[in-house]
Amino acid sequence: MKLKNLLNALENLVHEYDQCWNGSDTLMYSLNSNEMSDLVTEFINRIYFISNLEDLERRVKSLSKIDCKALIQTVAIIENANPEQYPFSSDTVSNKFNPKDNIEILKEKINSIDGTEAQRGEMELSFMIDLDFEQKFIYLMMGFNTENLIFDEIIELVIQKLRMIKDEDVISLWSNLKNKYVTADSQTRFPHYKDIIPELFFSDFKSVEDLREKYAAFVCKYKPLTMRRMITSGVTLFPFGEIVGMGRILAINEQDAKVTPLSPLENLVLCLASRVMAICSQLIPHGTLKIGGAKCSLKTWDALSEGFRGLIIGGEEFRKYYDLLIKNSKKNYLHLLLFNMKRLSDYVDEYRTGKWSRVEDALWQFKLGREVIASEASASAEINEKQWQKKLSKFLIERGIFSFGRSFGRGEIDLYIDDDEDAFFIEAKIYDKKPSQNKMHQNIAQTLSYQDQLIQDGREMLSKLDKEKELRGILLILNVGDIFMNAPRKWIQGRIWILAINLGVPPSERKSNISIQESNDPDKLLDVLVNHI
Repeated sequence: MKLKNLLNALENLVHEYDQCWNGSDTLMYSLNSNEMSDLVTEFINRIYFISNLEDLERRVKSLSKIDCKALIQTVAIIENANPEQYPFSSDTVSNKFNPKDNIEILKEKINSIDGTEAQRGEMELSFMIDLDFEQKFIYLMMGFNTENLIFDEIIELVIQKLRMIKDEDVISLWSNLKNKYVTADSQTRFPHYKDIIPELFFSDFKSVEDLREKYAAFVCKYKPLTMRRMITSGVTLFPFGEIVGMGRILAINEQDAKVTPLSPLENLVLCLASRVMAICSQLIPHGTLKIGGAKCSLKTWDALSEGFRGLIIGGEEFRKYYDLLIKNSKKNYLHLLLFNMKRLSDYVDEYRTGKWSRVEDALWQFKLGREVIASEASASAEINEKQWQKKLSKFLIERGIFSFGRSFGRGEIDLYIDDDEDAFFIEAKIYDKKPSQNKMHQNIAQTLSYQDQLIQDGREMLSKLDKEKELRGILLILNVGDIFMNAPRKWIQGRIWILAINLGVPPSERKSNISIQESNDPDKLLDVLVNHI
């Protein structure tokens, strides 16, 4: 069942409650306890998978484990280096900014949480680091000129922390940085001052370790120097982007830590999920829900899986809302449940609209990882599509995503993926020469033809898909030529995604760049733009 169907069912229960049982909780529960428990179980499970609540919980818990010693050490190093004042101006004021003003504030806040992490909520700690600490560290680093040796010292500290996170997470950080800094439009990115950031900074690298060093250099040195140049030039507004900064990285306190902060929308999803569970603990006090494979006892706020213990059930937001319910005698649990589930559903819909599915994210990770190690893997045109099919299938299975090749009718698809919410099929092509627009259109036409045939004839034969699932096609281009192919991370006309993996020569040896973009011409699907180097 879709979320909207579950909400419609709950709404009917509310009408029955109001119109037939005069708002009697006792009668309503005695007659509908099993239905209520099953309905909420199904709803929360849909939320669990769509929003990947387990990963959100894991990220919050990881983000709340803070290395206060490293933060205090970094502040001391900065203080001893004596950051200087720098001017800032706007249309109405001209003044000097004193970085030292932030040193005492930062030390006081770090000391206030040192040793008290267990008494604070995970969300509170995460907000403090990502919003407060990060800003103050940036302002402090803006107090040094380009040649100051402190940059090397702080960069090395950050590199050591980045070695504590997985390679694939480093690749994600780098990809996000490039998207925000390089590929974003001019209204949402920082200017690229070539006397501050080396010209080939974003393209010249050979390994994941290079990415660690470059990322550390950007957040510790190049970003503060760029912001200082902007401030002294009279710029007072800066582009906002979810780039993980030095404050968050320095706070890492465990191996395989998560460093990506939660967005406001992710926080809302967690908050409303906790409230729904708090209401259920009163409405179905002796109920047991099975969520994500774990049996959750609402009476004891407990779960058999560690992933649910201490946050969504029994966590900070759960406890606050639970206490509010106990103190307020004039409440209607069933109506409260409906209102909160509706809001949670709306937040999740918005979250999924702006967020790629785990399949899409995994494919993007595969692309970035292959491109980073391409020089080490000696990729060549001799590698055929079947070998890449096996590599990709193994990569997806390691991430809990089942995929397989399949024949249907007279055709055969390289990989088929039936995930929780959507279904995808992948058609792989190897390009060893510069592709023509005609060749690309032929490959896309073939992919779309497979898509239409699967929708019309092949769904039941493939995996008895939920008819409401959307089936989308992915054209995977393995580019081993001497060009660079840039394809947007977006679905063209909502049906097809061109995922180009560049495995050929390094940036210095490329002869041209090719950009693929959705066409404004109604008679064409896409445009191929060539830029000779």
